[in-house]
Amino acid sequence: MKGTWRVLGLCALVLLACVVSVGCASKPVAVGDYRISGPYTHSNLAVFLLHGRDKLAGKKILTLDEALKQKRLVMYETENVEKLEIENKSQDEYVYIQCGEIVKGGKQDRTLENDYIVPPHSGRLPIASFCVESGRWSARGGESALIFNAGLNVNLGRSRSVIQGLRYQAPVWKEVSRVQSKLRSNTGVALLSAKSPTSMQLTLEHKKLKEILKGYTDALSKVVEGKDDVVGFGLAVNGQVVSVDAYGTQALFAKLWPKMLNAGAQEALTELQKGKKFKTPSAGAVGAFMLAGRKGKLREHKLVAGRKALLWESDGVLLFKVQGEDPTLSQIHEAYVRKPKLPKLKELPFRRSDGDDDDDDDD
Repeated sequence: MKGTWRVLGLCALVLLACVVSVGCASKPVAVGDYRISGPYTHSNLAVFLLHGRDKLAGKKILTLDEALKQKRLVMYETENVEKLEIENKSQDEYVYIQCGEIVKGGKQDRTLENDYIVPPHSGRLPIASFCVESGRWSARGGESALIFNAGLNVNLGRSRSVIQGLRYQAPVWKEVSRVQSKLRSNTGVALLSAKSPTSMQLTLEHKKLKEILKGYTDALSKVVEGKDDVVGFGLAVNGQVVSVDAYGTQALFAKLWPKMLNAGAQEALTELQKGKKFKTPSAGAVGAFMLAGRKGKLREHKLVAGRKALLWESDGVLLFKVQGEDPTLSQIHEAYVRKPKLPKLKELPFRRSDGDDDDDDDD
């Protein structure tokens, strides 16, 4: 009898830990090549994990942050708001750049428009960008006006939807202002830097904001531990699925996970509705979100070097990825984002990117 009660007691402790720390996961759901587990929750943020096979085994791939820190990659200011230049100087390593990543410095901070896989010995190549710091057009403090450093932040959720769905500068500036305003309201702190109040990057570097976001990341960062088949994740904010990111290799996901989780926490804090409670969606809801994206209408956007940005638009979801000459590397990332209430895509130009002078092939 004592043994029975001991077992029941242990089960109760496990159940209690599940409820207190990350919430009890629903039954895993299969979608194509992926198995979705979760949710793991903290406050108004829920995380789901995508499990799958490694599609890029043996490929040497650096993240943007790694490459800039190791000086394998140089990102140059061109004095054109919509275009920077990048150069991969490594011997045999590709550099993966993700849509929405923020780079700091130059004549103004930028966010990058598309995913990009930069080959070794690339020479200088154009890459499309948007300004996320209106007003400045000179060196800031001791930073170089000629090159950029990693901002260590990336746009997710609504901000990334604006970048990919509209591809136009004015809505990006408006979105930066919206996020700064919402974060100020939800933290009670202005979060604007005296060095440049319009800089999204400097807002995200604010000490108080980092302290609050750490509450989210400390609670959720370890949900991937002991799971060597995780290749992506989904996010739900306020009870609604907002994004799913799937990568071609577990190693790349593992390197990006801290940065992406922090971005998810920032999205949750931005959209926090104090005093309200929401029902956490199931893994099945994440699967339905992905399937909705896959059923969308395809729009192709020409880039340089034979690359294409592919965007599938459904009523509520945008799915995008980049297609290049190497079909294997084209599997490096696919992103699903919830489409907020924005102007219809055809109301704004689907503008050129990456210095491509050919006419766009929108429809």
